[in-house]
Amino acid sequence: MGYARLLLFVYLVCADVVLCILPTDEIILSQGKLRGVKLNGYNAYLGVPYASVVKRYREAGPEPSWSGTFLAINGNIKCNQMLPIVNTPVGQEDCLVANIYTPSNTKARNLPVMVFIHGGGFYYGSNTNLLYDPKYLVQKDVIVVAINYRLGAFGFLCLNGTEATGNMGFKDQIASLRWINRNIETFGGDPNMVTLIGESAGATSVHYILLYEQAKGLFRRAILESGSILIPVSFGENPLDDARNFVSKLGSTATDPFEILKFMEERDATEIIKGSFVNTKNDIKRPYIFKPCAEDPQSQSAFITTSPRKLLKSAKLDPDVDVIIGFNDKEGIMFAGLFNTDGIRHLNNDFSRIIPRNLKFKNKEEKINFEESVKKFYFDNKPISSTNYSGLINYFTDYIMIYPAIESMETLLTNNLNVYNYLFAYDSMRNLNKIVSGLPFTPGANHADELFYIFDPIIYKLLPTLPNDGRIVDIMTSYWTNFAKTGVPSANGVVDWLKSEPDNLKFLRVGNDVKMTSMPFKERVLFWKEVYTTYASF
Repeated sequence: MGYARLLLFVYLVCADVVLCILPTDEIILSQGKLRGVKLNGYNAYLGVPYASVVKRYREAGPEPSWSGTFLAINGNIKCNQMLPIVNTPVGQEDCLVANIYTPSNTKARNLPVMVFIHGGGFYYGSNTNLLYDPKYLVQKDVIVVAINYRLGAFGFLCLNGTEATGNMGFKDQIASLRWINRNIETFGGDPNMVTLIGESAGATSVHYILLYEQAKGLFRRAILESGSILIPVSFGENPLDDARNFVSKLGSTATDPFEILKFMEERDATEIIKGSFVNTKNDIKRPYIFKPCAEDPQSQSAFITTSPRKLLKSAKLDPDVDVIIGFNDKEGIMFAGLFNTDGIRHLNNDFSRIIPRNLKFKNKEEKINFEESVKKFYFDNKPISSTNYSGLINYFTDYIMIYPAIESMETLLTNNLNVYNYLFAYDSMRNLNKIVSGLPFTPGANHADELFYIFDPIIYKLLPTLPNDGRIVDIMTSYWTNFAKTGVPSANGVVDWLKSEPDNLKFLRVGNDVKMTSMPFKERVLFWKEVYTTYASF
């Protein structure tokens, strides 16, 4: 995936970094004494443990304590995962850490807190300061906390009836929010003014947390960037079958959940990482093996108990929560960029390779009718080629990101939440994910391209910022931080961002110009509304 290429690029350029600069003043947590590092205009406390992994596939244990003074200087700790492209296992099992960034004025108190949850399909990514340096946010007087959570099999092995109940990655996120609630005042933050930010799978995480009743009181606002619980990667319908297939791949004949768990406990972490790897080149429909799942509703620790659409219908949302939710205009560049010439040829011979995995057809005729409707709508009944490649990009954009977001927006509004929508369409040198996507010259904003108008990755620190890029950075971070402070996203001298209303979605469009507009891509949205109304499986 494009995100994987982005991670690889950062890892190869930057490697693991331990910062060796001026220490901060000492602070005292219940865990022990702590020092971070002073950066240019703000402080960073990197790699602070918020919980511990006591046993694989189980819920996180309590935060560790220490004697002496903990030097919080390693901002690039990763949970176990495969480093893509070169297929190298990296990370560690005990990886539950937070990177905490505060303004340099250490006497400031009751500052809003923004908690960032990274993306990566629940398989990749970390809170690394090499990608997610939040200096632009922190300089606007907020505290930023970026968290790790367990990934792949380590975070999403689902074996109902055993101790490995599933969704441990989500439960890690909840553990981090509880730690923040208990400790953020020590850093100068207000535990009652927490805003969640998630991108891609991180946005899906935020959406699930919005619907999780036991998270009430742990946050006040939420920002969902290019993700929701309705995206195809958000849910696995048959996790036990997935686990059985996985252990079979590793040479086990186990079928009973307890036997599978024992087998998985005994395997080396590297073996699990390698066995879990999924190559999506020319085949994005090939699913990741381990995904969020429905747990036993009787379990007191259950995080998800039903499928996403059923959850949306039954969940009781807190009307006092304010939400920003949006997407980029060309999200599908990342997915289309995975296909080479041979891959495109195979698509023309077998379109089922890119049919959404969360659609179910009663018979072959329904499937053929769907394929024919897509080919007519997106490709004018012509073979996919360089002349109509934009149709493939739009197809991926719409079914993976835009329609799931629109349906989620409408559901939030029916629950009387304050909802602000955006469309990010700005295209310039900081569109980092597009640059590494394989389609760097395609106009538009790729999946995750908005991130680096909010964060400052190390790649850009030695390069001059183009004037208009700097303006967009200031606009985006102003909207985001003012939303965290007041619940209303605003930026001086820029258009007022209007709330959406039921049956009247209003979008802030961020391009070369920033303006309010009505719902974009209406015909495409209506196409998918009919498709999902007819064929949605979860």
